[in-house]
Amino acid sequence: MKIFSKVLAVIILAIFFGCSESPSDSNDPAANDNSEEIAKYFPIEVGKSFTYNVDSLDLISGNYVQIGQRTLSIDKIESDYFVCSEIYNYLQGLNLLTKIKVSENSIEILADTTGSSELIPDSLGITVKLELDESFKVVEFPLELNSTWEVYNAYASMGTAKFKVFTLIAKYLGEENIELNSESEQIPAIKIEYIVTINIPDMSNILASKIQTYKANVWLAENLGIVKMEGCALFVNSISGNNFDMSDSNKTMKHTIVL
Repeated sequence: MKIFSKVLAVIILAIFFGCSESPSDSNDPAANDNSEEIAKYFPIEVGKSFTYNVDSLDLISGNYVQIGQRTLSIDKIESDYFVCSEIYNYLQGLNLLTKIKVSENSIEILADTTGSSELIPDSLGITVKLELDESFKVVEFPLELNSTWEVYNAYASMGTAKFKVFTLIAKYLGEENIELNSESEQIPAIKIEYIVTINIPDMSNILASKIQTYKANVWLAENLGIVKMEGCALFVNSISGNNFDMSDSNKTMKHTIVL
């Protein structure tokens, strides 16, 4: 009986001290909530608007040429997304649509998959099925120097075979000061690099493929949000209201916020 009492006492003490311990941070939802940091670098709310100068790189001179302006207006909230108008004044006032989702740890932009069939050669179009991510995860918090995350993926299925044809990876490069134009002072911003990899099957050799890689950068500043985007238009255009267009891979664009 004494032995049983001692064992029972040990069990009770173990339960008591086990329940008294503080839960680890990994199980605490608040420990993984980066909402304040996201709001600081992406201050989005209904009624706000942001205007950007849009420049295109002249491949002959190597200089950027301003082609017009883009205005992003946050119109309303629909389900989990902010619905935004994208107006380009040099495209006859073309009004495009962007949907942005802001969660506790990420910023996502709903993907416009129009034109994604260009990833597959015409000769395979009938037999290949594309599986596409729903959105671009453009930023994932917490940000640590050189941390990476998957932004977007597209897979092609042909029979029982499945292979990745489009990958977009982001890498956080840290903080730096940037000039928005020749007349502005430098402002501190965080910089993220995006690497697009396209893997197109080679029909002359089924075991080979043609891999193409493109890059772009995005800068975000406190209380301003995205202040600059620069790089391959395949990425820049896809997250600013335009649909997927493979011909954009040969263009370099720059969007700079107007303060």
